[in-house]
Amino acid sequence: MRSLFLALLDRENPRGHPLLAALLYAWCPAAARWWLAGADPVLAYDPVWSALTDRAQGLTLFDVLKSHGLENLKDAVKTYIAEVEVFRRLHPALTAPETLPFFPGRLTPENQFNLTDPVRTKFGGDWKNLFRYVRTWVFTLEDWQRKLEVDAGSVIFEAVRLALPARAMRKNIYLPAWRWREKEKDREALGLLGDGEHVDQLLLSVVRSASPVGAAWLDTPEMYTLDGARGLLDIADVRLGKDAGQDLATRLGKLAETGPWPPLPALRRAPQCNDCGFRALCLNGSGRLTPQALAFETLAVSSTQITLEI
Repeated sequence: MRSLFLALLDRENPRGHPLLAALLYAWCPAAARWWLAGADPVLAYDPVWSALTDRAQGLTLFDVLKSHGLENLKDAVKTYIAEVEVFRRLHPALTAPETLPFFPGRLTPENQFNLTDPVRTKFGGDWKNLFRYVRTWVFTLEDWQRKLEVDAGSVIFEAVRLALPARAMRKNIYLPAWRWREKEKDREALGLLGDGEHVDQLLLSVVRSASPVGAAWLDTPEMYTLDGARGLLDIADVRLGKDAGQDLATRLGKLAETGPWPPLPALRRAPQCNDCGFRALCLNGSGRLTPQALAFETLAVSSTQITLEI
């Protein structure tokens, strides 16, 4: 989960904070182990998060492409957008049909010529990321806003930094998220990007008690889970009460300290491992579990093991 890994890299969040350790342990015990042992996550390029960040800063799509040295792709991007619009009209019953294999719109080899370096440095070296970036900017965000029933002309979309309270701890932890504000209606909607459409229940419970850094909520915010891949938006189904969530966080925080730390997602080959910032510590280049990942009963990991293959 991108927001959780960004929280780990936020230097205002102390390493070993019980609430952050608990959230990480709930996501993956092995990830909590690596972080507590001193490792920092290494994050791959995320086109969805990148597009939302740039859009929230008030930039325009073509200004961003120009700044990346991709101004020659302007016509190709316009063509891609038009093809998606036509394809969506042909398949109105499908959500994000342009993500399906039979969508015909693609960047031609002629467009790719001499643009390898900009794509490598700005879009993670993968042409598909460019399409995902454009689709998020032009279509996914609009899909979400349509489901929220907000007027795109009057709503403010922005990044928000949340302060998450922890029981018996004076120090909050900070987590990035997304917010829509309709000032005329005093309405605010909070969005959390998950692994696909899944957002951990413990995180949802804790975020429900969070407050934005720098300014109070206009009103109690609506909370939604966001799926960047398919453009889905759902009301957050929070199944843990406030006290139950804090109690669970306390207990998981203790487990994060004492272990064990089994690499459960890796054992079931869960998709979340693909985007995990600690993947190289659990899985080698061929996808096999590393010896240190299997030695999950001890937190004592040498600095050589921590930096292995990162």
